[in-house]
Amino acid sequence: MATGIKERVVRKLEGIKEGREVKDIFVHKGRTCVVMEMHFGTSIVGSHHNGYVETILEKVTNKTYDKYCSKIDTDELTFSGELPIKKLKGKKFFGFDSGHFWNTQNPQSQTRYAVKKKTIKLCEEMVKKGI
Repeated sequence: MATGIKERVVRKLEGIKEGREVKDIFVHKGRTCVVMEMHFGTSIVGSHHNGYVETILEKVTNKTYDKYCSKIDTDELTFSGELPIKKLKGKKFFGFDSGHFWNTQNPQSQTRYAVKKKTIKLCEEMVKKGI
């Protein structure tokens, strides 16, 4: 465990960002939507953005997205559950990320603007499909 702490201190001193940062929280079509910037230090993926849309489904766990991947066309779902944001406690979300190899080859797909646009599209699809 001490090694983990030492690595985090070194990364901080070197200016390597790690963790997540909320960039946008907005309401679209009555659903709360969130865009977060994810920081993975020196990994090949580096920093990228994720998009999340509130779901109306009542029973959502961290594996529920598996059941809905084939029902969503906007992007591959990679997240379901609550977000670690106090003011959104109790709300459930489905989300996608832009931290894949394809995204690293198409960096414009990882921008805050591109992910927000795709989050709005996901929201519209989820509302239309009653998800």
